[in-house]
Amino acid sequence: MMLTACLLLQLAACAVPQPPWESYADFKDINQLATDSAGRTIYGATNGGTFRFAAADTTLLGHATNLDGLPRIEASCVAVAPDGRTWIGTTGGGIGWFSSAGGAAGVPINGDAGLRSDTILALLYYRSGTAERVVAGMPGGLALIDAADGSVLRNFYQSQGYPVRRAVKALALRHDSLWVGTDSGVAVAPMAGIYAAANWTSYTTIAGLSPDIRSLFATDTMIVAGTVNGAARWLSGPTWQRCGGIGGP
Repeated sequence: MMLTACLLLQLAACAVPQPPWESYADFKDINQLATDSAGRTIYGATNGGTFRFAAADTTLLGHATNLDGLPRIEASCVAVAPDGRTWIGTTGGGIGWFSSAGGAAGVPINGDAGLRSDTILALLYYRSGTAERVVAGMPGGLALIDAADGSVLRNFYQSQGYPVRRAVKALALRHDSLWVGTDSGVAVAPMAGIYAAANWTSYTTIAGLSPDIRSLFATDTMIVAGTVNGAARWLSGPTWQRCGGIGGP
């Protein structure tokens, strides 16, 4: 009888509605900021998840954690499509991807889906014609992902002949060419010929600065690379020019 009573009490406790899980994540440790193509919304990737706010007045529009579908709470980077779809890179959980309404668009893109690493260091969205792609930078190389269904189309790494040594930390798109920043320099290839290793060009000497590239910024006229000890710009040809006044040996 006592055992029966205990079981009944446990069943009764289970029947009581439980409050939903709440997140007390801290969003102030920001790893990356990105914006949509119209510049209306700014997205942030933080060690406590992601947030987004209006670019016009920085009004907070919302945030997301692992309780909202992120594969890991530590968000490292974000890519945004023109219609508001987002891809969130995480540390150890692969990529979470979300619809423009904010809901999870599919299962996380990770090692089980074909990525070489579940730690994502950089993301880039681009569209060519009707084809939509997401490029992911990881320790050890790159991945090209179909933005429509989340399938991994190709991994790129050094042993295949691609100049994407070690960690890929930065990505930029300029004039239909993909620029890749690694801890060993910068590599570039036309998106239309990205699969052929012979189409890649590598720069391991960055105007006398460290080849450890932390960020890339593309304009119509140049590429700017941020390194651990300064910045340099590329206009054309084989050499880079140092940006003065902000460090370097």
